[in-house]
Amino acid sequence: MKKILLSILTINLVLLIGVVPAVASVAQIENKVNSAVYSYIIGKYPHLKNDEIKISFKYADKSFAALADESAELSFKVLELYPNFKPAGETLMPLQVYKNDKEYKRIFVKTIVEVYRTVVVATRQLKKYDIIQAADLAYSKLDIMTNSIEYFTEKEGLIGKQTKTIIRKGKPFFSWMLREVPLFSRGAEVKIKVIRGNVTIFAKGRAYGDGYLGKKVKVKRLDSKKEFIATVIGENEVEVN
Repeated sequence: MKKILLSILTINLVLLIGVVPAVASVAQIENKVNSAVYSYIIGKYPHLKNDEIKISFKYADKSFAALADESAELSFKVLELYPNFKPAGETLMPLQVYKNDKEYKRIFVKTIVEVYRTVVVATRQLKKYDIIQAADLAYSKLDIMTNSIEYFTEKEGLIGKQTKTIIRKGKPFFSWMLREVPLFSRGAEVKIKVIRGNVTIFAKGRAYGDGYLGKKVKVKRLDSKKEFIATVIGENEVEVN
């Protein structure tokens, strides 16, 4: 019985010794491909070098295992099949395989690329037209490769802005979600300052749109019903030159 157990242990040990190098070789292939993808990303997008880059592979075990026996001799390079190729999210990555620095074969590996950057997110659900306060803002990580819309990395530029839509808790702020707070709203009564040479006339009017400092807005005089394109110069005040 002892001899049988010893034989089984010996066989298992031999099998294990054979498996460990194979597993190590597959891991070596994966590491080399990972390095090739990383080098490509940094080469194409050098501004990402300070961000957190995560690279993983999907359904690649067979491809890596097929190359494992030659792992020491192989190197890899990402092929750019077209100029605007962007390795964002889940991509079928084309790779040139080199054996002893000579072109050997091409493979395609399903690759997931995530690039995380610290951005500003909402600490609570914000309603439409809410004015953003410092307490509404926090920092979190965002995969910027799959978010091409302008986001914010600093809180200061957001405080005092007004939301144009609902922003859910934990979600990042994008530029299209926000606007400056208007000095008056559409339909508000405004003071119209009309300048004609050395003469300045003031009249009451009605705004046809929201008023933002320094921006144009259409207004109508209440006494004459005349309409003007005026410049917003203050709270409930516009100027016509």
